[in-house]
Amino acid sequence: MRFAARGGGDGVEVDGSGTSNCLNFTVSGPQSITGVSPAVGPVGTTVTITGSGFGASGAVMFNGVDGRPTSWSDGSITVPVPAGATTGNVVVIINSLPNYPASGQWSNGISFTVSPALVTYTIATSPPGRSITVDGTNYTSPYNAQWYPGSQHTIATSATQVNGSTQYLFSNWSDGGALSHSITAPSSSTAYTASFTIQYYLTTGVTGGGAIQPASGWYNAGAMPSVSAQASSGYVFSGFSGSLGGTTPSQSLTMNGPASVTAAFAQLFTQNIVASPAGPPLTVDGGNCPAPCILAWAAGSQYTVAAAATQSLGSGSQLAFSTWSDGGALSHTVTAPSAATTYTAAFLTQYALITVVNPSGAGAVTPSGGWYNAGTQLSVNAAGGSAPYSFGSFSGALSGGATPQNLTMAGPLTVTANFVAWPTTAITVNPAAASVTVNAPTDGQGYNGGNGEAGILR
Repeated sequence: MRFAARGGGDGVEVDGSGTSNCLNFTVSGPQSITGVSPAVGPVGTTVTITGSGFGASGAVMFNGVDGRPTSWSDGSITVPVPAGATTGNVVVIINSLPNYPASGQWSNGISFTVSPALVTYTIATSPPGRSITVDGTNYTSPYNAQWYPGSQHTIATSATQVNGSTQYLFSNWSDGGALSHSITAPSSSTAYTASFTIQYYLTTGVTGGGAIQPASGWYNAGAMPSVSAQASSGYVFSGFSGSLGGTTPSQSLTMNGPASVTAAFAQLFTQNIVASPAGPPLTVDGGNCPAPCILAWAAGSQYTVAAAATQSLGSGSQLAFSTWSDGGALSHTVTAPSAATTYTAAFLTQYALITVVNPSGAGAVTPSGGWYNAGTQLSVNAAGGSAPYSFGSFSGALSGGATPQNLTMAGPLTVTANFVAWPTTAITVNPAAASVTVNAPTDGQGYNGGNGEAGILR
């Protein structure tokens, strides 16, 4: 009996009488595969086959589809998954006939799964830059993952993420999932976005005695909290600083970022504004300040204090402004000290002096009259009279014919200078052409007349 193999391995011919049916027959070789990495991948994935006895060259089959190795050694082969490959065994074949790789010696087979191609999936946050976790690994968003469609993964984020005075509160995932949840990778590229609410921290504080509302805390971006200041007893609100300003005690603040507001309170000190002696009107910042004028001023604040120039006491008496205790002018600005203080406007009592010439126009008196401080001593003088008068005597607050005289202003006073007319003697000359001799009078007065005239002898 003679056996003959027909070309191509299609069957066996026995004594030329015919060809039998065909069965596969694999010739095993000395080579052995111990590992394939990775064991899953799409077409094009570079696979490393490890083992022994691979020799210097040969062929690699992926479930019957010939691969094209890129490197070959006795213990390791690198080969991309060929187009058309399907899930099945990977084998290494050596000692093949030319152009018939399957004709050689086959190794054992190791299973390899041909998966679909990788797809890019984006795991993002709004706003970006937040922390996320993908399959247990932390990333900063956005993160692009390469997954096989149909694969299972877990995406997660933190409920609260704080960055200094800014924090982010988890709101929702774009797919409606929980804070941490599993997803099945779809067949096409997809983005999964975790949305956050941004919050900014408002820091509030005070200097001095008082309170500020609200207390420090977190507020959503764009929120408009009302900030108010309340002074404690003995203090006054003096203004906001930081993210607010001015002296309005209640204001709105727009939270466009972290903010800080400080309310300042100044201590009040009692200030007494008095007149000495009491009575003349005083003003503070243009408003009347009736006695007792007791005010509470914040240290460092400024006010204008003023006094009346005079205050009538009636009946020839008045009070006249003299000086402020701080040396200021009649009206001046003071800066409130950090202690209780008394500001005194001192006044002097003045009396009116009235001088009278009697008869009017007969002479003159100096001084001519006016207001004089109480106790002032004046020298009062009656000037020589106008003809035909001469000073006779004082009356009123002074008396006698001496001039000048001293006068003390102890109250409203009136002084009258009395002037008297000259005495006259008539001399008649007859005939008119005659001459008359008149001796000069002992009082130094002269004769007024001439030839043919009537003269008057004083």
